[in-house]
Amino acid sequence: MIVVTTPTGQIGGQVVGQLLNQDARLRLICREPTELSHDVRSRVEVEMGMSKAMAQGMTDMARAKSEGLDNAEPRTPDATTPTSFRQWCGNTLQPAILHPS
Repeated sequence: MIVVTTPTGQIGGQVVGQLLNQDARLRLICREPTELSHDVRSRVEVEMGMSKAMAQGMTDMARAKSEGLDNAEPRTPDATTPTSFRQWCGNTLQPAILHPS
């Protein structure tokens, strides 16, 4: 049995496809199982959940929000550029937690 987290992501989706082509037994752990195709869901075990790193990131983000670290300029298309969750964690959240003012 091979366990794959984030099977609906760009890389995870490719990994799942390759493993299914090799008839591997899979358990997929994802936040939104409905994002998996019916064909994939019928061929694997599916658990709803998230990786430990994602859970920690979400916890840290919620804590930062409750401590007022998001009281900056509102996000608008004119005021920001697209940022992934990973980029935001590394560029904004981590420095704020490691070096609070």
